[in-house]
Amino acid sequence: MTLSVRWEQWGGSALTPLLPPGVIWYNRPVMPPLLLAQKVLIVALEAVFLYALSRILFVWVLQALVVRRQGGGWFVRLLRLPGNMVHELSHAVGYILCGYRVKKLAFCVGDPRGRGCCRPGEPWSPIHFPWLATATAAVFPLILGTFALEQIARLLGVHFLAGESLDGGGVAPRLLDSLWATLRNLHYDDWRTYLFLLLGFSIGAEMAPSETDLRRSVVPLLCLATGLIGALFYLGFRLPDSAVWHWYSENLATALSWLSSLLGFGVLATALIAALTVLPALLLRAVRRQASAPPAPNAEPKVRRRAM
Repeated sequence: MTLSVRWEQWGGSALTPLLPPGVIWYNRPVMPPLLLAQKVLIVALEAVFLYALSRILFVWVLQALVVRRQGGGWFVRLLRLPGNMVHELSHAVGYILCGYRVKKLAFCVGDPRGRGCCRPGEPWSPIHFPWLATATAAVFPLILGTFALEQIARLLGVHFLAGESLDGGGVAPRLLDSLWATLRNLHYDDWRTYLFLLLGFSIGAEMAPSETDLRRSVVPLLCLATGLIGALFYLGFRLPDSAVWHWYSENLATALSWLSSLLGFGVLATALIAALTVLPALLLRAVRRQASAPPAPNAEPKVRRRAM
């Protein structure tokens, strides 16, 4: 019932209670600033990759099921409901953690537009930053959505196997090798596999921030990343022996390793679902396009007139 993926972590034990069983911790010296900056970049790339996979599931697969009615009808809304609930609740958790109340929370089945929404209200904390709340609420569906996928996989006993090249080679070969190993070892005769794929598709398609959330959060996220890396280089190169640098680097390495492991699982799980659903969705789109195409007008043969 546990995931068969090897996880390696840096840092101390601050986040140990949040990690799944099987996590391997290594007590190592403080990471150099350049290596920490590299881990920040890796986490950012994993988030971008996960966002792209989620958009593929939503645009290419989910919207292939939409016929004409706004919101896609009750079948599509019920299919979206688990993922949409995770998405909107993630927004709500992000706002609450950043010191704001939630003024309105609606899911796709109760929204006339079929989208769902989460709107912040007045701040409940005297310390609050609107830009930080916007950025946190925008990225939380990726984090909590992946966490939900991980817990569902563990609960249903779905194993994500690490391929032979997981410990070496580039990112793409490791991902493809792990994806192929998982596809070969899925229990296709077990109903729990299909329940996971159904819930995983719903959650995976709804993990990506909406276009509005993305527009509002790009600048705050860039400012936050710049401040994070700026503090990293300043403390690491100007104050390398200070207690502040040791505390900052250790906790940053721990948080980045946990986040990288979580997002890496999300990329693998979402890529698995995309590999099983994208081709049927494209075929369905092609069939619908062919069926709805207007018939070609019959071309009348031209009669050549003889010159008088």
